[in-house]
Amino acid sequence: MQRALFTVGRRFMWLCLAAVAAVGWSCTKEDHLYGDSSPQSEGAIAQARSFYERTAVPLTKSIGGQSVAVKPLPGEIAPLWDKAAATVLADGTTAWVDVPIEATVVYTAVRNGFHAHEAGESCGHDHSPVQAVQKLTVHTDADGTQRSLIATIVPEADCTAELNGFSSAEGLDGFSGFVSWHDLTGKLVRVAEYENGVRTRSAEPAGENEKDIIDIVDDAVLYQTTSEQLHIYSDFPNEPCRICGDKTCRYKHVESWHCKKCEKDKLSCQCRRCDVCGQKGSFCICGNGSSGTGELPKYCIVCGRTDCNGKHPGLVPTPPYIVQEIMLKNTLSDKLSRERYEEVKNGSYAADLFDQGQGYEHIHGLYEMMSDRNEAHLKMRDYFILNAQAFVYHDSYYHLGQALHPIIDTYVLLQTRIDMLQYYSYGQKLNIVDGSNVVPYTSSIGPCNKAINYVYDAILKLPKKPTIEQAGAVFDGWLKQTGGGY
Repeated sequence: MQRALFTVGRRFMWLCLAAVAAVGWSCTKEDHLYGDSSPQSEGAIAQARSFYERTAVPLTKSIGGQSVAVKPLPGEIAPLWDKAAATVLADGTTAWVDVPIEATVVYTAVRNGFHAHEAGESCGHDHSPVQAVQKLTVHTDADGTQRSLIATIVPEADCTAELNGFSSAEGLDGFSGFVSWHDLTGKLVRVAEYENGVRTRSAEPAGENEKDIIDIVDDAVLYQTTSEQLHIYSDFPNEPCRICGDKTCRYKHVESWHCKKCEKDKLSCQCRRCDVCGQKGSFCICGNGSSGTGELPKYCIVCGRTDCNGKHPGLVPTPPYIVQEIMLKNTLSDKLSRERYEEVKNGSYAADLFDQGQGYEHIHGLYEMMSDRNEAHLKMRDYFILNAQAFVYHDSYYHLGQALHPIIDTYVLLQTRIDMLQYYSYGQKLNIVDGSNVVPYTSSIGPCNKAINYVYDAILKLPKKPTIEQAGAVFDGWLKQTGGGY
């Protein structure tokens, strides 16, 4: 995700922009719009479908000098073109086609994010979760320019309007909430606020007006859940899973999401993970092959496999959980017994599995642009200290893996880490550590290997009950080694 630069906006500027905007996004009912049944609307839908199918896949963007596959915000989508609705200006120059979609990911929105307060304590903010609805929007401008966007429609908690009827041109009668539009690379294009069907304000990222955008979306965070998970939860809320017997199983009765070896669901499976694809047990796509000890394995941006033998073009760096294992294997597998090495790997993996929500960015070397960078850095340091002390005092190699995780993550491609987080925030995420060695890399894993070896050797030299200062000095030594930070 490219770092967006925003300009500071003022309230009266929104009114000015709304008054002078020609077509584009400022269409109103006085623009004499054609509805869904007119020949103009039918033609617009056909043109929108043709444009989308020509340009949507395969979709890539350049990150760190490499072509990387990207997916729209809801993951893989299937547009329902037979339910598409078009709005066209009377002169035929501008059209909006909104298409319901079936998507692999759906979002629950929570306003005001999460912040610290005691359970049950009133903080003055509404944290009520609401179900967001997403649609594909194909916009054709007066000059013929077309673009495909994902509209994310987030209602107020008491809004009862049918969200699937939302139109990017006209809004929706009775709708109160906000809508955001992203392009298919995930770049934010526009946000707009609505009150009882009337658009009250809007903003496009242009300069340093992120505060205004955050204000319009009410600092909302979108938490993702796969459609399959929602289906399973709603259909079998109180039944034990017939495969693993667990009532809280996330994949009830779905055999393909259970390991054939231990019969646990995908998240609970403790079987050995493959060094190449990173999957466990029966989920492995390539057997128990080895990744080697030199270069990072590559996977195909089209089929996602490591063994397509060049049938598809465009190989890119592997996902972070595989990179992390390779880093650990190259540095620690020869120094530790197999059992201890597995504990280290499991500790690192747990950080990705359970700490992907808002407030845990520091564990992955990230922070929100709107948050305090110094605070995020200190949280990252404290997380390291806590786990380093636990490793030394309790001889827990699981905690060693957790202590190493934020350090390893700073050597993983920044965009890859952002894409990995299981939520979406309208605030931009940045790298905490920006030293000369901590940059998006392509194939060199030398800097990370050096960092792991340094930290591991330094931790082993700590006393049996290390103080905060002693453990913190190890982190500070690594940070100084990167050439960046504080």
